[in-house]
Amino acid sequence: MVSEQAKSWLKENWFKIGLLAVLAIFVAYAFYWFQVRPSLIKKKCHAISVEKARSLLKTKSELSGGYQYKEWVEKGLSLKDDRESAYQNCLREKGL
Repeated sequence: MVSEQAKSWLKENWFKIGLLAVLAIFVAYAFYWFQVRPSLIKKKCHAISVEKARSLLKTKSELSGGYQYKEWVEKGLSLKDDRESAYQNCLREKGL
């Protein structure tokens, strides 16, 4: 059971406890929104941009008759400009 002294203390400080709880929830949400979420989005966008750049390089190689970039396609490489462009587009799509 809760003692009378504890009940009295809780009645006197309920506003402070509630305010502290709301503040803790706000801090946790802000940490997620400004630290965790952007990190997860950047990881996902990196993977997406690499895949899109490889696909684009393969298409460029096929359009050139297979002469240009053939060795790069076989090695699974991509062009830096294509990768960076796809990465920036992904970040914009996700709101960063």
